[in-house]
Amino acid sequence: MTKLFEQAAEVDILDAAGRLIADPERAVVSRAAIVALAQLVERAWEICIEADLLARAVALPADAASEHAIRTQAERVRTLMAALSGETQEKTDGSSDS
Repeated sequence: MTKLFEQAAEVDILDAAGRLIADPERAVVSRAAIVALAQLVERAWEICIEADLLARAVALPADAASEHAIRTQAERVRTLMAALSGETQEKTDGSSDS
């Protein structure tokens, strides 16, 4: 199973998704590509959940707790988006998550 995850990490996800979208019935997609696509969907869904929590925090009455919730959720969304795009997240102190 580990080998499959290693192969999935090497998949050109945009190419695999493009082939599936262009012609789902005839697309030749490896098991590794299917795993990579599933992982991408899981990460995207995680971002959606965190973004929903951010929107709810923004809707709270303004106080110290809501400001903390907004900062926390905004940072979580930024971190997840950076990870999804393969970037490192720059921290406020100038360091990075590399």
